[in-house]
Amino acid sequence: MVFWGSSLFFKFNPNRIYQPGPSKFWRRRRILRMSAHHFGRRRNCYRLALRSVQKALVYSTKARKLRCNDLLKLNGQRLASASEELGTNIRVLRMGLHHANVCLDNHMLADLSIWEPRTFQALSNFAWNNYTSQGLGDIHDLGSPPEGVILRGYKRQ
Repeated sequence: MVFWGSSLFFKFNPNRIYQPGPSKFWRRRRILRMSAHHFGRRRNCYRLALRSVQKALVYSTKARKLRCNDLLKLNGQRLASASEELGTNIRVLRMGLHHANVCLDNHMLADLSIWEPRTFQALSNFAWNNYTSQGLGDIHDLGSPPEGVILRGYKRQ
């Protein structure tokens, strides 16, 4: 005997079958597509894929910050070695460019030092002249402005 007012009738009513809808399909599909490069069941089974994708996203978030720090250190080292190669100090280069309102960041200066050594030499000369003309530091210890440029792997010109 079935009571029409009970919750039993509501639960098992064939006219009210649960249909998850499109959002569940697309949510699962997104996770499975993100796990497409994983190996084994982590690629195909949704529960395992969800765990591995979440862990992979955590790793990628941490790696993004580490990669940014590595690039900052690399550009700083490239810039320091290029300025030493020209016989100037990195502090003189930065202060001279800063007070001349030359807005080049470390990445651009490092790229210029590698791919455009003559341009970098011109910038270092400009920074040195600006540094000495404004009296920003100890001019006696600075010496003469840098001369010449060493082209890596090429003949000197």
